Amino acid sequence: MAQLIQRLAGDRVSLLLAASCLLNFLFFCVLMFRLIVYRRQQKELFRGKDAQSLESIILTQVSRVEMLSKSFNDMSHAIQILEKSGRKILKRKGFVRYNAFKDTSGEMSYSLALLDDEGDGFVITGIFSREENRTYVKQIHAWHGEAGSLSEEEELSVRKAYNDNT
Repeated sequence: MAQLIQRLAGDRVSLLLAASCLLNFLFFCVLMFRLIVYRRQQKELFRGKDAQSLESIILTQVSRVEMLSKSFNDMSHAIQILEKSGRKILKRKGFVRYNAFKDTSGEMSYSLALLDDEGDGFVITGIFSREENRTYVKQIHAWHGEAGSLSEEEELSVRKAYNDNT
């Protein structure tokens, strides 16, 4: 009986070892199958569309991003230059029509102020009478002409240009 128990105990150990080996083999087969599937997926991924490698696609996209970044920086610099030069454009205007003399009508005389955003520019004044016509140009700096050099109409045209934000 002791021999039978020893034999059964030995067979159980052998049986457990055999079962353990079988389970390990099955686990190994499952892992190998999964590895083969992953390798196929990896090859397809790296092969890319139309036999183009993933690496070349990534490198192409990186070069495009770098090119766009450089273009963006160039455009930003150009915009800054345009903004600076845009302040110096004579875009503010003020126009006043009036009768320069009591014996004239129709408001034929005028003052036209053309200024930049900093108030620099000039005023053109045309004075019309029955006998002659005269045109004057006066320089404006920081919204003011030379001391006492602007007429009422010229000052009014400068004020209108100051209020012109178009």
